[in-house]
Order: sequence, then structure tokens, then C-alpha cells
Amino acid sequence: NRSSDLLDMGKMFLSQSEADLEAAQNHYERECQKFHSDDSRNFALVCFLCYESVEKALKGMLLQTKGLDKELMLQNDLQGFLHVSDEVGNHDTDLINFVLQFEIVDYLRSRYPFPSRSVPAFTFSQEKAKRALESAEGVTNIAHELFQEDGQQF
Repeated sequence: NRSSDLLDMGKMFLSQSEADLEAAQNHYERECQKFHSDDSRNFALVCFLCYESVEKALKGMLLQTKGLDKELMLQNDLQGFLHVSDEVGNHDTDLINFVLQFEIVDYLRSRYPFPSRSVPAFTFSQEKAKRALESAEGVTNIAHELFQEDGQQF
């Protein structure tokens, strides 16, 4: 059954989203325990993992609500997924706000050094990482609520 397969796939995306979020939380805690200056901490990985978590949660929600085409499956621009907010009812404003928070996390900047920019490991502050975690947690919570509203269990 195609709808059952999509639902299972949606659950898989949400499960991976949660794993990415947990890894981000663990890395954040480790980085915060370091006794060095903020400049020597690597919060870029936290931001990167949060971005990944949000992307997978949004894809999971799309799979759960209406399916996801191959083009969207390969997309990693979070704002391109904002149309999922049409499907989440009373959560739409919160979801949009959480996703828009990720303007602080330039996906490419969290991954690669560029000639005119610094090394990602030293670009992202503890505050940006904290905001990224809060937003990723918010999106993941909305995804869980959406699945539960449809009677799905994890």
C-alpha cells in the first residue's frame, strides 16, 4: 500500500531527525563544558546537525501528509519546505517561525570554508547553536504532534 509506505518513510525521516537532534544536543553539551574561549569551540557541527534534523522532520511531515516527490527529497533549502505549514493546521505559525530561525544557520557556511569567510569550526557562536537547538526541538515536537494527531505511534 503506497500510503502505508509513505507513512513508514515519514516515520523513518522523523526517527533520523531525532537522532540528528540528539547528536547536536550531545555535541553542544560537550562544547559548552570546554574551558577555552568561545572562539575555540566548534558550534558549527551543532548548527549543521540541527539543520539536518529540521530538514528531515519537514520531509517526514510532508511524507506523512501528502507524499514527497523526488525533487523535494533531494532539496535541502528549508524555506523551500515552508509549504508544509499548510498541512499542519494550528501549528503553522510556530513551524514557520522555527524554520525562519535557520536563516542564522547558513547551511553551506556550516560545512565548508570559503575564501572570503572564516573556517566553519570558528564561525558559529554558542548563542547561534543554542537558537538552532531550540528551533530544531520545536520543529521535531510539531512533527511528533502531527503524527500523533493521525494516531501514529513511535
